[in-house]
Amino acid sequence: MRWSLTVVVYAALSANAFALPIMFTHTGRGSGTIDDMPFSDADFTVTALGATENRNDETPGLFFINHDSSSIDIRGVGVLQFVTPTRTFVNNGVTIVGFSRAGFSGLDLFNGPANQVFGSWDMLSSVGPIDGTGNLLQWLSSPVVTDAGVLLFSSGSSNATFKATIVPEPTSMLLMAIGALAFGLGFCLRRQGKRA
Repeated sequence: MRWSLTVVVYAALSANAFALPIMFTHTGRGSGTIDDMPFSDADFTVTALGATENRNDETPGLFFINHDSSSIDIRGVGVLQFVTPTRTFVNNGVTIVGFSRAGFSGLDLFNGPANQVFGSWDMLSSVGPIDGTGNLLQWLSSPVVTDAGVLLFSSGSSNATFKATIVPEPTSMLLMAIGALAFGLGFCLRRQGKRA
């Protein structure tokens, strides 16, 4: 009985593992304008939240998750919330991650870094931080709107860091706690039974 409860809890956790929130962090440096006000050589961090259950396969080996929310913190400018829908993607074929406009064939905004880890990463687990080189590109193709106006980066290369973190939901954390408790209780009862 006690082991069957542990197995049931483990199965519930496994089934729920595909439906977890995931936080993406892209960092780099660039110059541009926000609502026609210039900034130069500024560090930036994009933070975005999505869900693993919403992962899409654009083509074989190209996965993306549209963000539920995303923002960018630009040094000297502040934190801006994206109004234009965005996504994070991984291209296994060229071993690169990136940040782009949402949807299928979303135009890329910040690509990189490239790393062999991205040759097999499927966006269903945590990864990073991974450092390398990134590229700002295609900001002129169509406006990228934030809550402070249109954000435009100049095309160019940058140092880049990427990190993805699975964020356990309260329900998952509760199930994990129940599973650990059931396992611990079963272990204690088993040890107690051996002493008797």
